[in-house]
Amino acid sequence: MSSLNTYCKHFGSIKNVCNILNIDYDLYINIGGYGRKVYDNNGCVCKSIVERDITNYFINNNIKYEKEYKYNNLIDGDLRKFDWKIEINNKIYYVEYFGLYDRNEHNKICKKYTQKAKKKIKDLYRYGYKDSCIFIFSNDLKYKTIDEIFKICINNNIIL
Repeated sequence: MSSLNTYCKHFGSIKNVCNILNIDYDLYINIGGYGRKVYDNNGCVCKSIVERDITNYFINNNIKYEKEYKYNNLIDGDLRKFDWKIEINNKIYYVEYFGLYDRNEHNKICKKYTQKAKKKIKDLYRYGYKDSCIFIFSNDLKYKTIDEIFKICINNNIIL
């Protein structure tokens, strides 16, 4: 069996491979979640279903994006990464999805994750990037679609 990259190189995407092999693509990609490999429409690995859904939103809407964009490109010496850097209407946005933010304050992993997320947000504001950042929290997705979140942010220059 070849690597995923080999299949994508020859067939364009994992979705195309599934179509050729008569495999239900939706079933194939929906088996994953946090800690499992799921694939976007281009066949690239995503860390969660939500990350896949957001990436697919960019792909399906022809939004230029780059995953895992290094903070170091903006803040010297900072080793953290944005989830995505996107370009819409010639404007650059940095997108962070905080999936475990404040989920369970008694869970050590979620508590530590929330602390790191708060520090990221504080640092981005301090360095003057708040107007170009889009922060998405898991609670946002309970009440809005990904499409609604990005349309609100982009059309109104609102930062979540």
